[in-house]
Amino acid sequence: MKRIILALSLVVGSMGLLTGCTTGCATHQTVTAPVPGQTSDLDAQVYRGLRDIQAVLETYNGKVADGTFHPTPTMSDGMDQLKAAYNTTHRLWDTYHKASAAEQAATADALQSSSDTMHAKYTTALSDGAPIPPADTIGAKP
Repeated sequence: MKRIILALSLVVGSMGLLTGCTTGCATHQTVTAPVPGQTSDLDAQVYRGLRDIQAVLETYNGKVADGTFHPTPTMSDGMDQLKAAYNTTHRLWDTYHKASAAEQAATADALQSSSDTMHAKYTTALSDGAPIPPADTIGAKP
């Protein structure tokens, strides 16, 4: 009898937790962990985007190199543009990340613009049919 009461208590308690989570968790905001060494929110946002786009480029290049994917000329051109935008953004981010606060303020707009361009090139490559993850999983802004 004690086992049945204990089992029922566990089931009822678990249901309460599930109910609380479905009602309380629905309004929960996603928490983004800080990037170690980040100097600002922009620094972290661009870093995440660069990391994600680098993974996309490596995956794409690997599939092309091992022959599991044959891009159309449009896809290839789009991925080349994405790589160029990645390289530009990476150079700007590296400068921004290492700069003083005053220098960061002077270069923040250029870095944000370059990051936005990189994400636009990513979206174009995705729409061209490149075998890459959906845009909402890449470099999402906090």
